[in-house]
Amino acid sequence: MDAYFQTARYADEAIEKVFTRLKESGLYDNSVIVLYGDHYGISENHKKAMGKIIGKDITPYESANLQRVPLFIHVPKMKGGINHTYGGQADLLPTLLHLLGIDTKNFVQFGSDLFSEEHNEVVPFRNGDFISPTIVSINEKFYDNQTGLPLDDRQMENANSLKKEVAYKLELSDKVVNGDLLRFYTPKGYTPVDPSQYNYTKDE
Repeated sequence: MDAYFQTARYADEAIEKVFTRLKESGLYDNSVIVLYGDHYGISENHKKAMGKIIGKDITPYESANLQRVPLFIHVPKMKGGINHTYGGQADLLPTLLHLLGIDTKNFVQFGSDLFSEEHNEVVPFRNGDFISPTIVSINEKFYDNQTGLPLDDRQMENANSLKKEVAYKLELSDKVVNGDLLRFYTPKGYTPVDPSQYNYTKDE
């Protein structure tokens, strides 16, 4: 745990340097800056230590909620705030494209704009578990996301409906990845990219 906090401190200092450099170069006020955590940073064998830090036992329900990662979006001249919407990595692209003023209605995407009133707040995990504002699924067990308690029979119909939705999303994702289906995705207006025209290894 100590090493984790030291790493977080180092990351904060490194991010500060990036922002300082952007301001010094004049790019800060002309850039949309996105910072996103990839995954939860504490391994399962540190549950006891983490429990002491947050002041509660790390139950399966608490462990699922600890999967939350930070998402920061800085947009020049836009007032900031905190958005408690549930979302996942698939939602980042449509959110960013909309902030840039790009219409995505003709694009094929799994996610949705985090700022949209129609945003779907059911977030699948790769193992079939999921989290939503109302229900959390962990290892085939369902919990009320407001109380952390197991669901009663009246709530199971909704839970099973969400489980089917998550399974369908994961099935579609697997088909795209395992079948390399994006090679067939050529929507109108897309221009193929020639990789030989780009060099990411050194400054020109």
